Amino acid sequence: MATKLSRSTSFVRKFLVFFVIGFIVITILQITTGFLTAIFTTPSQVRPSETVNKTLVCITADDLFGLIPKIQMSSYTLLPGTNATFSTDKPEKEFPTFPSTLSVYQLQNAPEILGSVQDAQATAASFGFDSNKYLASNSLVSWQNSDGSRVFTFDKENHLWKLTTDLNKAKLSSTGGAVNSSIAQAILSAVNVSYKNYSNPDISYSYILRKFDKSLTTVTDPTTANIVNITFNKNLFAMTCKDQNGGDQQTNATVLSPDITDPSFMAQVTGGGQDLTGNLIGLNLREFKIPNTTATKGTYTLKSVDDAFLGLQQNKGTLYWILPVGGNQYAPYIQLKVTDFEVFVDSTKIVYVEPQKYLANDASTHYIQPYFKFVGRATISTSGYADFIFLVPALSDSSYK
Repeated sequence: MATKLSRSTSFVRKFLVFFVIGFIVITILQITTGFLTAIFTTPSQVRPSETVNKTLVCITADDLFGLIPKIQMSSYTLLPGTNATFSTDKPEKEFPTFPSTLSVYQLQNAPEILGSVQDAQATAASFGFDSNKYLASNSLVSWQNSDGSRVFTFDKENHLWKLTTDLNKAKLSSTGGAVNSSIAQAILSAVNVSYKNYSNPDISYSYILRKFDKSLTTVTDPTTANIVNITFNKNLFAMTCKDQNGGDQQTNATVLSPDITDPSFMAQVTGGGQDLTGNLIGLNLREFKIPNTTATKGTYTLKSVDDAFLGLQQNKGTLYWILPVGGNQYAPYIQLKVTDFEVFVDSTKIVYVEPQKYLANDASTHYIQPYFKFVGRATISTSGYADFIFLVPALSDSSYK
C-alpha cells in the first residue's frame, strides 16, 4: 500500500510541476502578444473617438461677448402624447470628438453689400430684367418683367436677394438629368457675393415635378423633374487646435438657418441649361457680412457631445426636420407619433446657425453660434420610419443667458 501511495504522490507532484510550467508559459505568451499588439495596432483598428483628436489643444475660452442669448429656432411638432425614447445605432461606440472651444461670431448691422443701385442694376440685367426700369422704396430696389410674372428684389437693409416667378405663367421644361453646382456659382457671381465662405459648400439638390394640377412632388429620377431646388450652405471657420505633433487641425462648420424651409441660399431652376435669364425661376439668398476680427469673434467653451445627447434625451433639442421615408417634402406636414429616435453616431456634427435677419433690438439675432447636429431614423408608432434632424445648443450651459 505504501508503494502505491508513493507512486500516487509522485504522479501528483509531476502533474503540479507541469501545470505550473504551462501556466507560466501561457502567461508569458499573453503578455508578449499584448505588447506586440500594442506596438503594431494600425490606426484603422482604433475607433474614431479614440484617435489623435483626444490630444487636441485648443484656444482657451475668452467669453468675449459675455452670456449669449439663444437664437429663436423653428421646430417641427409631434402628435400630443408622444413620449419617444432616444437611442443610437451603435451603442458600443462613442460619439466623434470635437474641439473643446469654438468661435462665436458677432454680426454687425452693416450697410448693403452691393453699395450702389448701379451694381444692383447689373445683377438685374444678368437675370434678364431691364436694368433701367426699377422701383426704389426705402431699402428695397425691385424689377419685374413685362407681364409681371417674374420679380427680382434686393433688400439692402436685410442683405436679402429674392426672385419669384408665377409658375402658372412659367415655361417649365425637363431638367434633362442631374444639375451640378456651376449654376449655383453662376448665381453667386451674378449677385456679387464673396466666395470665401462658399469655398467648400454643402450643396444639396431635390428634384421636383410640377404636375398639371399644379401640385409639387419630389421625384428620385432627375430626368422626370421640371424643377430643381438647390440648397447651398456656406462653411465658416470654427476653430484651429494643435495636435500631438504641434500641427494645426482646423475645424469648419456648415452654416444653417433657424428655419430649414428658409435657408440662406435656395434657388429653383428649370430646364437643363445655365441661362440665368430663362432657367432661374426662384432665388432666396441672404448674405450677412461676417466680420472676422478680434473684436467680433469670441471663443467659448463647448459642452461635451455626451452632455448634448443627454440634453436631447431631456427634450432640450429642436426637431429641425422630420420626414417619413419616401415622403413628399412639399406636401403639408402631418404631425407624427414617434416611439424612438435612433441617432446615427458617426453622422453627428457641429454646425452654425445664423439669424434670418438682424434686428437691432433683439440680441439673439446678433450672433452666429454653434449647435450639435444629430441625424438618424425615427420609428413611427403606426408603421414605417422617418428621417430626422435635431439641433442642440453646443456651448456650455453657463455660456447662455
